[in-house]
Amino acid sequence: MRKFACVVLCLLDPSESHAVTGAELIESKNPFNIGYVWGAAEMRVGIKHTDDEAFLRLHDCFTKSGISANTLYDFTVAFIRRNPKFLALPGLAAVNDTIVEMCPAN
Repeated sequence: MRKFACVVLCLLDPSESHAVTGAELIESKNPFNIGYVWGAAEMRVGIKHTDDEAFLRLHDCFTKSGISANTLYDFTVAFIRRNPKFLALPGLAAVNDTIVEMCPAN
């Protein structure tokens, strides 16, 4: 019963957690930040889940590029530095726009 009460209290406690911001993302090149960028990219375009033409173009470009997680992180950091408005936004926004920049519409 004590464990159950502890779990309930933990679930009811409001969390201060938040998404990684662009500023936090560029602070250091570490495995967590590299994984965050890669996971965000996989979520955005790595998994084929729609027949939308714009999505399919980004999906094909990203998957055929053979880009590594480290290189994508470096591109994302460079994108944030060129576009400082992304410093305060969730890192996911910068990853999305980095991919769009990498794979422009013809």
